[in-house]
Amino acid sequence: MKAIRNIFALVIISSMLLTACKAATPEVAPEEPEEEVVIRLWHQESVDRRVKVLQELLDEFYEESGILVTQETMTWDNQYVKLMAAIEAGDPPELSWGSQTTTVTLNTVFSLGESNIGA
Repeated sequence: MKAIRNIFALVIISSMLLTACKAATPEVAPEEPEEEVVIRLWHQESVDRRVKVLQELLDEFYEESGILVTQETMTWDNQYVKLMAAIEAGDPPELSWGSQTTTVTLNTVFSLGESNIGA
């Protein structure tokens, strides 16, 4: 047991010495602030408490990542039409969730699949 304690103490002391002896880093001019990343999320959650919980999660994500995700709620009736129009106009949301019908249509019309992801 004494040997383990001595080894542990040696590791701690070595770490402290190495930390104290690190090379000084030169002063670097601050970088230009990067443009904020904003992701639009369209969804069909209409229950207030669900939207509120989602917003809390998005706020937490922003705090941890610096990426802002804005949510837009829409009805099931207009989600499909609005999404198709946005895609055709070249301005779709970065994220959307909806019905299986929408997914099948997107896959059929726009040939979404693994070969096109990130293209």
